[in-house]
Amino acid sequence: MIPRRHVEMIFDLSDDETTELASMVTTASRVMRDCLDPDGIVVVQRNGLDAEQSVPHVHFHVIPRRAGTPWPPTTWIETTPQDERQALAAELARHWPAP
Repeated sequence: MIPRRHVEMIFDLSDDETTELASMVTTASRVMRDCLDPDGIVVVQRNGLDAEQSVPHVHFHVIPRRAGTPWPPTTWIETTPQDERQALAAELARHWPAP
């Protein structure tokens, strides 16, 4: 999830942007829960190099997790093939609530 306006860190968000992003992160988490039935969901947001922020634009990762898999991953995870990613994206989009 990213804000429409470019801001580097969470501290630079307006109150309205903060509210909108929180709502979107919550919606994304619910859609993932309903579609993927994960054992848990990790929400990651980093600020500054010392927090391992590698992209200088505030953004949130919403990551479904399965029990028994380490976080962060300790071994290489193969990239999901493009066609599987597209099918998953379409399934998640079908469950996304209408605006």
